[in-house]
Amino acid sequence: ERLMREVKNYRELEADLSIQQQFVDILIIKKQLKQQLKEIADGLDNLSDYNIMSYKSHQETLDEWTVEELISHYVSYRKMISPSTRKLLDSERFCLYAVSARYPQKLFSKVTFKCLLDGIYEIKPLSKSIRIIVTGSVAEKPENAIWSLFSAKQDKVEYGSKNYHWKKTNLSAIRNQLYEKYQLEGIIM
Repeated sequence: ERLMREVKNYRELEADLSIQQQFVDILIIKKQLKQQLKEIADGLDNLSDYNIMSYKSHQETLDEWTVEELISHYVSYRKMISPSTRKLLDSERFCLYAVSARYPQKLFSKVTFKCLLDGIYEIKPLSKSIRIIVTGSVAEKPENAIWSLFSAKQDKVEYGSKNYHWKKTNLSAIRNQLYEKYQLEGIIM
């Protein structure tokens, strides 16, 4: 009886869980373009209005926790940008992506997945599909050069560096930061 009273004292109908800041790796918001994109990297053929992406380098593991965290980011972001929590934006306006330099062996041993293309997979842990892009396994072609840059494989990174067409000159700073980060992580280029 005493235990039940204590449990009742700690029960809350609603609790604010936003104490810990949460950061999503990449958020792509679709703009209306005058013309369609000519080249789209494999795996991004299904871009929607709001695209939430998690990235795991060669030193990190794409696992169940990553998938759960990605779903959590989707739920939070959908609530944040919707008119109200009672009138949420349609779930079809959102796509989820998990990008990984390494093949997620452990994750794929626990979930059902479908291979769409070389290095492109899809899982559906709940109601929302998640596109998984294994950067080191995608086909080597010009439109996939961006994935090659994040592959953590020396030959692919070199291919990506030579074949990715940077859209703005100030993006060369990003490429330099990527190069420096790879050197710190032990990838010789």
